Amino acid sequence: MNATPVIIVTFAAISVLGALAAFTMARRTDFRGAGALSAETARRDREAHRQRRGNISRETANDVEAEARPA
Repeated sequence: MNATPVIIVTFAAISVLGALAAFTMARRTDFRGAGALSAETARRDREAHRQRRGNISRETANDVEAEARPA
């Protein structure tokens, strides 16, 4: 028996199984909503942003440089 048909069938089977695995993994990632933030994470981000907005100081560059100069 010639080895060529066996190699061709094996290669085709491996290719089909590889494509099936790649498709399944891609679909699973899309199903979860990859890159989407959960509601809890979005809420924590909004709260942190509100806190940062309230703690902004109005220092100018000259104020910072004056504090950095050695006395």
